[in-house]
Amino acid sequence: FFFFFLMIRRPPRSTHCISSAASDVYKRQSLQEMQVIISTAKADDYVIVPLNSLTKYSFNWTAKVRITKKYGIRSCKGGAGTMQKVDLVDRESTEMPMLLFDEAIAAAGDTLKEGSVYFVTNGKVKEAMGQTKGANNKLTIFADKHTKIEPATEDNSIPRTV
Repeated sequence: FFFFFLMIRRPPRSTHCISSAASDVYKRQSLQEMQVIISTAKADDYVIVPLNSLTKYSFNWTAKVRITKKYGIRSCKGGAGTMQKVDLVDRESTEMPMLLFDEAIAAAGDTLKEGSVYFVTNGKVKEAMGQTKGANNKLTIFADKHTKIEPATEDNSIPRTV
């Protein structure tokens, strides 16, 4: 009978240990690379994401958008509050509707103007239903009391009309 033993060489444990000097260097390098990537994407202290990257699982996001159309405030079906629809577009010409509800309407007041640019942060992204479907997008942003909408500086890279 013949027996063969196969030895598999493993890398030294010191490079994989959480507290090793080598792993600390690797961590610092990737952290520095991430900071460079993030800092290049910032605009007015926000990390901007394009509308087409949003999914219904997105959280902690900010989009820089232009309001292309602002509709009037109306009652929700069943009379449970009010809502207002605005159509948004970003610099990649991605269109997406946003529905504002009671608290969001009150917080925004009359500050939302057609043709102006805004930062929209942390709206709930859901599948669009019925009249809220955008021409090129099957998602809608639902703005509630946790959604932040702030004026942004004019950005000519965001189209005025699509």
